[in-house]
Amino acid sequence: MRSDAPSRPWRPISSLVDCPCGATATGSKVSSDGHCADAAGRRGADRGAGHRFDVPTVLYSIARHADECFDAFSAVVVLLDDRNSMAEKTIHIVAEALREDRSADPRLHAIGPGYTSACDGAVTMISDLRAPDDTRWPRYREHAVAAGMRAVRAYPVRCSTASLGSLIVHTDDPWGTERPNEFGQVLADLTGIALSLGSVDGRRASTRETAEAVLDGTKVIAVALGILVEQLDLDVEQARVSLVRLARLHGVSPTEQARAVIAGQDAYPADPAQSGALHPPLGLAPPRRIDG
Repeated sequence: MRSDAPSRPWRPISSLVDCPCGATATGSKVSSDGHCADAAGRRGADRGAGHRFDVPTVLYSIARHADECFDAFSAVVVLLDDRNSMAEKTIHIVAEALREDRSADPRLHAIGPGYTSACDGAVTMISDLRAPDDTRWPRYREHAVAAGMRAVRAYPVRCSTASLGSLIVHTDDPWGTERPNEFGQVLADLTGIALSLGSVDGRRASTRETAEAVLDGTKVIAVALGILVEQLDLDVEQARVSLVRLARLHGVSPTEQARAVIAGQDAYPADPAQSGALHPPLGLAPPRRIDG
């Protein structure tokens, strides 16, 4: 049995933060319109240099870093969706990283600490789900224990005063005292910055617009990954890497490339590769040789 305070060589934070937004969560200023001012200043320079910023790809990178850093069973980014007519807000998984090759269980994230953190904008946690003196979230707790979880910590994703969602980390051992708790909030803050940097249809968008576009774009990427898995005989992780690589070679964002993959499937259902979206562009120049 694992001890409550496992002795692990936790990876340094600096080795994990390679978020493409190029921003740090500490010291960034937030303007009155809900955009992170430091990051917004970089946005114009990035666009001028031809940089294509794809928020879903960044969110996946953040989830993966959280999963690795905390030696977690799963790390998931969820966003609030208030576009329906229901009194209560709903949340949707937009990025996930799991130790095992499976999808995140929505029942671990749609209720409980993750949902509370997303709605209230505060860190929520259960250090040991089997502790008898903690009776919060009984329905969530019952399912989490049955799934083999022992601890959870949820970090709010915010921009300015608005709560957008949360980063939810589950472990299959008690949380203990050695996990770098502050890193979780750093990643959640980076998520908020990424959402503030996004654009919709090539124009600057509000953070809320970007969040809604991510909610919609996540479905597009999931469908495209399924096509790549089937057509190229890849697993999901390999398909994700392939999608990002294809996007770079075609000079578009991963979300735009995902739409092209789906369009190819629609146009050539018997052989989607005929569209050209599943392979590098023809006539691609080889990399220049650099002699030492």
